[in-house]
Amino acid sequence: MDYSKAGLVQVGGTVRLGGKPLSGAVVVFENPENGTFSCGRTTEAGRYTLMFDSVQPGVTKGRKTVRIKTTGAVGEDDPDARAGAKEAVPACYNSQSTLTVEITADSQATDFDLDPQGAK
Repeated sequence: MDYSKAGLVQVGGTVRLGGKPLSGAVVVFENPENGTFSCGRTTEAGRYTLMFDSVQPGVTKGRKTVRIKTTGAVGEDDPDARAGAKEAVPACYNSQSTLTVEITADSQATDFDLDPQGAK
């Protein structure tokens, strides 16, 4: 693939839940128009870097729905969810996400400080 034509922007940041770094969470920036996405997993310090695919970091420009979850991998076939693992992140930040961001050529750091009780 010729990544130069994709117009990718390098984006990363920090995710906190209740003011503490959220480790091992999957962060997904999804295009609501066509379902394409970039994703990354948070480190112990809550830091993530979005990957366009398994080779190339980045995300395409435009409005994105942000989904953050702690139970397993990206995609519908989620073994942790099937095993009944408890999701630490409220639904308003993942399956029923109300988080959106606008990615521009100037986007770089996108941090999230999540309320453990959900959005207010």
